[in-house]
Amino acid sequence: MQTSLTFTQNADLPVILDRLERSYGRATRHKRDAMRQLIFMVVAQGAAPSVGLAVFDRLQAVYPSWARLRDAEPRDLEALFIGLPDRDKKARAIPEILKAIEAEHGELDLDHLAEMSTDAARIWLAALPGVSLSVASAVLAFSTLERPSLAVDRENVRPMRRLGLCPQGTPLSAVPREVMEGAPADWSGAQMASLSHGLGRLAATVCQRGKPACQRCPLMTLCPSSGHVAEVLAFPGAEARQAWAAKRSA
Repeated sequence: MQTSLTFTQNADLPVILDRLERSYGRATRHKRDAMRQLIFMVVAQGAAPSVGLAVFDRLQAVYPSWARLRDAEPRDLEALFIGLPDRDKKARAIPEILKAIEAEHGELDLDHLAEMSTDAARIWLAALPGVSLSVASAVLAFSTLERPSLAVDRENVRPMRRLGLCPQGTPLSAVPREVMEGAPADWSGAQMASLSHGLGRLAATVCQRGKPACQRCPLMTLCPSSGHVAEVLAFPGAEARQAWAAKRSA
């Protein structure tokens, strides 16, 4: 596992994970292979879980092989994606993703990721068309690869910032590294997945935009922002990102 290069662990992280698991349970991982998990994540992103799963099952029934899905017409895929956000973009992206995998890897599978380091695999996946770092991290954490990779998005990053798990000004793409560098060296993929899952549930239920419901938060006693009047946490602009990068390289 790629954890702290500075060996400065965050002593609160094990406590945070324990409280999140007690409140929201452990992450459910469906044990899909990496390719299946990637296509599912692209399809389901932004949709209710039941809707995303239903559309993915429908997609598999119509296109039972990756080769057939690679050659699918976007307009035909869009017709299957009823109920999904950005269904036109997803319909265009999925065949392009499969074509890019075949062009780069030579096969319509992601078996080679098992031989790569977690960081290298995440970068490889995120270079595919329409695949974000968040999706790439989720594929590594929630597939049969079971890598210790933290999936971060614009919702679960909010409690990470308020808890002080990453420095102010850290760009979204760098948050996973900042948090993972503070994690225990022996944390598994399952533990990272549960941390991401728990923080997502926390963001949706109590650590909301604006004023969070701190009195109902299982992490209240660990949070330096608890009880404060919350401001809207905007993502850092160019100047803040440059300041963060300069600090990291100093």
